Amino acid sequence: MPVENTAPQSNSQFLEVPEPQNQGLDVVAKLREVTSSPSPLTRLLQDPSLESSRSKHRSGRRNSRSPHRERRSPSLMTLALVEEERQGNHLKALLRNATDRLEYEIRRADEAEARAIYAESREKEVSTKLIAAESIRRQMESDLERSNAENRRYQMQLENGDREQKRLKANLLQAEKLVDELEEANSKAKESSRYYQNLLLEHRAHEEGREEGRQIAMQRCFEDGRDEGWVAGNDEGFEEGRKAGFEDGRRTGRKEGLREGREQGRIEGLREGREQGRIEERRNALEAFDRFLNEEMDDYDDGVSVQNGVVIFTTAHIR
Repeated sequence: MPVENTAPQSNSQFLEVPEPQNQGLDVVAKLREVTSSPSPLTRLLQDPSLESSRSKHRSGRRNSRSPHRERRSPSLMTLALVEEERQGNHLKALLRNATDRLEYEIRRADEAEARAIYAESREKEVSTKLIAAESIRRQMESDLERSNAENRRYQMQLENGDREQKRLKANLLQAEKLVDELEEANSKAKESSRYYQNLLLEHRAHEEGREEGRQIAMQRCFEDGRDEGWVAGNDEGFEEGRKAGFEDGRRTGRKEGLREGREQGRIEGLREGREQGRIEERRNALEAFDRFLNEEMDDYDDGVSVQNGVVIFTTAHIR
């Protein structure tokens, strides 16, 4: 009985290797499925057509006229199956190794991607922090420069204030010195005034004594002359006597009026002259003091002037 041609089939008939697709299939799952699939021998033995063929071979072996041919066909089939099984196991081992390697590489890729994402996020975070730190640093530098500028300005103001204070102290010392000199000059002027006042009083007393002695002498001479004239001129008649008396009386009245007017005029003139002299002396002293202070102040600052002995600071001078 002829034996059916059961030549060994190719690996592609028993080993289903999935083709790469771009439909979102999991390659690792497919590889796992392939490596866990039954071996070609098991699948061959489970094939119904092969089972029927084997039954036919067993029934036909008893009627066969060529025993050698009957023994040869199963041996070749067995060898083919064994070789196919060996190659299938080898391919499965290679697939398992490739699958494990692929899983390892996928894990490494996932870890690398996770590390890259983490590093990118950290880089963004660090970049944000660096930008914020740079902004803070620039702000601090700006604040520091502004503080340094303020400190320099305050230092300049302090130095200007110190110089102004020293200058004012020097001016104050000069003013105190001038005040002392003026007080000394005033004291000397008072002493001179007292001296001249005493001289004036002495002169007035002298004039008054002189005038009083003159008046007494005139009165005595008048009385003596009148008595003598009365005795001597009694003979000259009443007219001569009257004329002479009138002249004498007129002279006497004139002298008395002159004396009294001179006395009153001297008293009034002395009072007015004393007051006028005091006023003029004070005005002259103040003018001299103002001139002296203005000359001294011109050497220091144009914003300072002196009027009536008072130091005046202008508005532009006060800062």
